[in-house]
Formats: sequence, structure tokens, C-alpha cells
Amino acid sequence: MRTRKHLLLVAGILVSAALFFSACSKDESFLTNDEGQTVLDDALMDATDQDIMTLADQYDDMLDNLNLKSGDAVLSDTCPVVTHNTSGDTVILTVDFGTGCTDRNGNARSGKIIIKRIGHYRDLGFLKIVELQNFHVNGNLIEGTRIIQNMGLNENGHYFFSVTLQNGKVTTSDGVVMTREYTRTREWVAGSETRTVWDDEYLITGYATGTNFKGFSYSRTIVEPLHVKMSCKSIVSGVIEIKIGDKEPVIIDYGNGECDNIITITKGNESQVREMKMHRFRWRR
Repeated sequence: MRTRKHLLLVAGILVSAALFFSACSKDESFLTNDEGQTVLDDALMDATDQDIMTLADQYDDMLDNLNLKSGDAVLSDTCPVVTHNTSGDTVILTVDFGTGCTDRNGNARSGKIIIKRIGHYRDLGFLKIVELQNFHVNGNLIEGTRIIQNMGLNENGHYFFSVTLQNGKVTTSDGVVMTREYTRTREWVAGSETRTVWDDEYLITGYATGTNFKGFSYSRTIVEPLHVKMSCKSIVSGVIEIKIGDKEPVIIDYGNGECDNIITITKGNESQVREMKMHRFRWRR
């Protein structure tokens, strides 16, 4: 299904950028330890969010591609076990990792991801709710409800979607806690009329708040819309501001629209131009 792959691809680009920022921030002499830690922890939460949404989209796509009766198991002989129930336009999908399933990267997951989908992706009012039940990754407890809703067509004639995270929380196996909530708007500005995903483009705005693993409060604001092109692995333009308490904000600028993986990091009067280094996220035990 083309439509649900959009969610996965957009999130993948965003989290790749966040992971780069976290890696390079430790090398920036004008960032304090607290600022570097906050950027690292924010990137971890992005990667956690992406891991959950990727799994939800993966099994939701699988369900759409199978002719199943309500309650049938999608994968009954493997881990996780996936079941669903359908009533009209409402589908409830349960992905049960039991006491533990280990993926090809060595990440062990347990507990359940529960996906409730109402309607069809392009329809006004489409709703997808992703909830967690005692869900752990490598012993880390993950919490929070993720909601995606189709808001219809905006004044530009583009589909746009509300994307929120409520009560997001990571508790490590050592009992250390990080929290996060966000509200985003995703505007589908190009490619909606074709079947291929590679001509699709999005503008993403939004705001996040939370606390890092040291207990410091922070906010993360998209001050200029992030322009995402599916044909490019990097965000091509847009500006993010990360602010810790009353400290001066850290600004990340993705440039003027070129697919060049170059960003500028600024704090006060100091700036550095850096090249993004993409790498895949992996939970550390």
C-alpha cells in the first residue's frame, strides 16, 4: 500500500537527520554538555518513535495485502504474533511480541503494539491510533500514544495530516526517565496524484516539549517548515530550534532546497557548517 509507506519514509528521513545532529553535536565546542545531552536524548526519542511507527506500518501494510477474516492471525507461527478484528471501517491490529522477539539487528522487543485504524488514508477524518502495552526494547520501557489524522485539503488544495505524540516516555532498565510530547502538521505538497512515492514532497511543521535523561526540560520547534523530498535522503530546507530552559537556543538550518546533506548549526554568534553522516539507529543494551 503506497499510502502507509509515506508515513514510514517521512519519519525515516526526519530521524536520520536527528541522529546526525546528535552525533555531530558532541563535536561542537560552543555547545555545553547539557545542550549536547539534550540533542542526543531528543534524537533517541525520535528514533524510538520511528521504530514503533515503522513496525505499525509494516504490519498494517501486511494486513491490507491479505484477504483475512476478522480475528485471523497474520503471522501465527512466528514472533511476533499478529491478529486483527474488523468492524465496518474500523480495524484493530495487535502485534504481540510476547516475552521477547529479537530482530536481525539483535534488538529484543516484548509486549504489544496495538493499532486502531478508522477509514482510508486519503479520506477526511481518517484516524490511526498506535498504543503500547507493556512494550520494551532491550529492557527499556516505551510508553505513549501516537495519533495520525487526515485533516482534509488546506487552502492550497493539499492533503494535510495532524500527527501527535501524547505522554511519550522512555524508562531505561536502570530506572532513568525521558519524556516527550509533540504536535506536527504534515502537508503533502507534491506527488499525491501519482502512484510512485519518489515524486512525493512534504512540508512539516510542529512543536515538541520534554525532559532529557538528566531531567532538564527542553523544547523543539520547527521555526521554518521542513521540506522533505522522497527522492532525497536529507531534508532539503527548513530550520529547527532546540531550547533548554532559559539558555540560548541551538539552531539547525537545512539550507536552501538543495539535496546536499549540508546543515548549519548556530548558537548565538557562533556557527559551523557540517556534512550530515547518515547511520542506522540501533538500541544499545
